[in-house]
Amino acid sequence: MTSLQPFIYGTQEVRTILIDNEPWFVLNDLCAILNITNPRNVTARLDAEDKGVRSVDTLGGTQRMTTVSEAGMFDVIVRSDSPNARPFQRWVTHEVLPQIRKTGAYGAPTMDLTTLDGISAILDAGKAALNRALAAEARAEVAESTVDQIEASNGITPTQFHKHYFSDVPDRQFFEHLYRLGLLIDQRGTRVNARGETRDGYQHGHPSYKGKPYFYLHGRLDANGVRRESTRVRPGTPEIALKDFLVSKGLPANQNKTTLFKEIAA
Repeated sequence: MTSLQPFIYGTQEVRTILIDNEPWFVLNDLCAILNITNPRNVTARLDAEDKGVRSVDTLGGTQRMTTVSEAGMFDVIVRSDSPNARPFQRWVTHEVLPQIRKTGAYGAPTMDLTTLDGISAILDAGKAALNRALAAEARAEVAESTVDQIEASNGITPTQFHKHYFSDVPDRQFFEHLYRLGLLIDQRGTRVNARGETRDGYQHGHPSYKGKPYFYLHGRLDANGVRRESTRVRPGTPEIALKDFLVSKGLPANQNKTTLFKEIAA
């Protein structure tokens, strides 16, 4: 049986437990802060080693709660498009985790300074806590740096997005879904050039009004100084939101590619 250690973010309680000296978070609390209405969907997409159901002691008695590891917690935050996601991540990184690891446990170690064993135990706990804190800080910095880099990039092309998340779906079928769902403008064969040849319209493949939360037009100058525009997936959380949206509409996602595309597009 495990006891809960609550932290308060604004007015919302964030409950944690310690398992093998590592912090785990109550998933329902994370979802409440990030405005996620269906925690079961979140549970389904997490890796097996980053989630679990625990028997937890509460004031109301023993309860079974879904919890996620530290890695699972960061996964939930990175995928969220809630405005609370980034400030909540910083709060967890800079306040909650350091406090949990301050002594290597939720409470201070027994301060028995009358025996060599007691003094040794305190020193060992301090060393272990310091090593865990340094490792956690390094992981948090890497995670935050990766998110910052992705969100500061120009995003990826729809073709890159397709290959990364939905490569099992044929290319033509994938784009047909984007047109049918109204995410991209479909102007196939709507223009006739001066030679009488049928061509796609000038806005074909551009983001529609419905698709603007996920796509945007990226402008650049070509070698002749002419501005060219191409459709890109908005980087960061919109990328994950688009993947989840398409999955909800029946497209099968790649099983081994459920995280942000980390190759920063030029």
